[in-house]
This record gives sequence, C-alpha cells and structure tokens, in this order.
Amino acid sequence: MTKRRRFTDNFKAKIALEALRGDQTLSQIAARHKLHPNQISQWRLQALDGRGRYLDNIFIERLWQSLKYEAVYLHEMSDGFAAKRVIGDWISFYNTQRPHSALDGNTPDMAYGAAQTRNLAA
Repeated sequence: MTKRRRFTDNFKAKIALEALRGDQTLSQIAARHKLHPNQISQWRLQALDGRGRYLDNIFIERLWQSLKYEAVYLHEMSDGFAAKRVIGDWISFYNTQRPHSALDGNTPDMAYGAAQTRNLAA
C-alpha cells in the first residue's frame, strides 16, 4: 500500500500560480510534478476563491471601524431600538453626506447613483 503524500500550503500555492499563469497545460504541470490534473485544478480554484476575500474583508473592517468610532462608541444605547436608530442614522449619513476619498470626494449616493442613471439611460 502506498503512503499518501502531503503537500505544504506553499507548494500548493506555487503549483496553483503556475496553473493560473497558463504557460503550460494542467497535464504538463501534473506530469512534471507527478500530480493528478484534477488536484491542480482544485488548488487553482481554491486560490481563485480566496483571492478576493481578503480585499472584501478589508473594506468591511474599515466600515465597521468607522461605524464603531463615529456612532456606536459616541452614543449610549440602552436597547435595540436605540441601536437601530443610531446605526441607521449613521449609515444614512455615510451614504448621503460623508465624502469618500476612494470616490474622489463624492458620497456613495453621488458616485453610484450617477452610475445607475447612466446605465438606465443606455
């Protein structure tokens, strides 16, 4: 009985990046590293799946930090109704009045509302 091979995360990432580059086919990469093409395909999908997640998390963490410091920590919230009102007011402010440097000083409503208007006109 053959012993099951274990691969390090670094090795999997190296192979996945090689497959993503597309210089060689999965079969060629598999033959060179003595792997099955399905295994490489799976590692490639895992690499793609995780690629955008960390960026999404950064934006959510920034939003959450702004919410905490600009609203939650500044107001005493004795119940869920107060929390809903404070957070709702802040989100409304964030979307309609607060300029964002990533949007060239526009608010999300200005930036995305204008884009939606353009899409509807097209």
